[in-house]
Amino acid sequence: MYLVTSLDLGGAEQQVRLLAREFSQRGWHVEIVSMVAPDRPEPMLDERGIEVSSLGMRRGLPDPRGLGRFLQLVRRRRPHIIHAQMVHANLLASVSHLFARDPVIVTSARSLNEGSVWRYAAYRLTNRLPDVISAVSQSVADELVRRRAVEPGRVVVVPSGIDAAEHRRDRRARAKVRRELALENRFVWLAAGRLVPAKAYDRLIEAYAEVRRDRPESVLLIAGDGPLESVLRSVVTERQLLPSIQLLGRRDDVPALMSAADAYVMSSDWEGLPMALLEAASGSLPMVATNVAGNSEIVVDGETGFLVPAGDPMALARGMMRVMRMTDAERSAVGEAARTHVAARFHLARVVDRWQAIYEAELGRRGTQRSSTGRQQT
Repeated sequence: MYLVTSLDLGGAEQQVRLLAREFSQRGWHVEIVSMVAPDRPEPMLDERGIEVSSLGMRRGLPDPRGLGRFLQLVRRRRPHIIHAQMVHANLLASVSHLFARDPVIVTSARSLNEGSVWRYAAYRLTNRLPDVISAVSQSVADELVRRRAVEPGRVVVVPSGIDAAEHRRDRRARAKVRRELALENRFVWLAAGRLVPAKAYDRLIEAYAEVRRDRPESVLLIAGDGPLESVLRSVVTERQLLPSIQLLGRRDDVPALMSAADAYVMSSDWEGLPMALLEAASGSLPMVATNVAGNSEIVVDGETGFLVPAGDPMALARGMMRVMRMTDAERSAVGEAARTHVAARFHLARVVDRWQAIYEAELGRRGTQRSSTGRQQT
C-alpha cells in the first residue's frame, strides 16, 4: 500500500505511479491511498488494475478523522507493507503504527526542505515508529540528521528511478507541439513543475529577461500550475516578456513538451532528486540547474549540463547562454551524455530491485511471506 499526500502531477506522485506499476508487473498486489481525493483520472494505474482510494481529507486542513479512516482501511486490506511518500503521508503512516502493528512501515523524505520547524519536530517525535526511513538523495538524508529529525544511521538512501526508454525524444511530438505553440524556428527552453516558492520561478523570469536581450528569438515555456500562477503571469506581463515567456498552466503532455524543447532549466532554491531533471536527461536535453540537493547527482557540471548557484539570476542566465552558444552537435553530445548517465545510475528496474530487497528483508524479520493474493502469511 502506497500512501501519498495527493496524486498531483509532481515528481513524488509520479514516482509512486511508476513504483506501483512496476511492482504490479512483478506480481505484487498494489494499491494507492491518497489523503486528498484525486481530481483527475489515473490511466496508468487504471490500465493495470491498481486500485486508488482516498481518505477524503481537504488540502491545508488538519483532520484527525483521516487517521481513523486510514486505520479502518488498513485493517480491512491487511497490507504487508505501507510505504508513505511526502511529509503528511510520512507522519500519518508513522502514527498509524501505534495502532496497527502488523504492516511494515516505510517512509520516504523527498526534499532538502521538508517544511517548517514544526514538521521537523513532528519527524523527530515519530522517528522511532517507522521500520524503514528513507531519503531520495544523500543530501536529503544528511539534512534530516542535521535537523535532528532522525538519528544518524537510521536513514537509507534510495533514489528515484526512471525508464529512460519511455522518454526518448519523439520527432512527431516535437513537430506537433512546436506547430501548436508557434515555436517552429525558436530556441525553446522548458521548465516544468508546480508554481510554488521552492521553484524560484521569479528568478528564472529575471534570468530569462537577460537571455532574451541577447537571444530575442528564444522562448521559455513554463509548464505547471500552483498558488503563484497569477503572480507570475503579472510579472511576465509587467516586464513585457510576452510572448517570449509562455506560462502553459497544468499540462498532461510534459513528455511531448520535453521533445519540443531544446534545453531544460531549473531555478529551484531546494529540491530532493527532481523527477523533472531525470525526465529531461532521459529525453537527451542539455540542462542548466541550480546546485541544490540531488540536482548535482543528475547534472554533472560540464558534462550533462551546467550547475549554477541558487538565488543568482545572473548566474542562471550565464548558464543558459552557455548552452545556447554551443553548436547543435555540442548540445546533442551533452544531451546524450545526460541520457547515458541517468540510464546507468537511475534505471527504474534497479531502483525497484532495491525497494523489493528492502521490503522482503523487513518481511523476513517478521516471519511474514507474501502470497499471490497479497494476504499475509506467517
